[in-house]
Amino acid sequence: MSKILKFIYATLVLYLFLVVTKASDDECKIDGDCPISWQKFHTYKCINQKCKWVLRFHEY
Repeated sequence: MSKILKFIYATLVLYLFLVVTKASDDECKIDGDCPISWQKFHTYKCINQKCKWVLRFHEY
């Protein structure tokens, strides 16, 4: 039973890891092509045609 649970948890963790890495390395041409981030201090920016997770600069 514990082997089955370990396998299920490992599969879920691997799936989530692949989803996160896919979202952070999407191809883009402008910042609008990247996913929206609701984090206060970080956002996605288009750098070298890849969406990268960067520190957000506050524009006031």
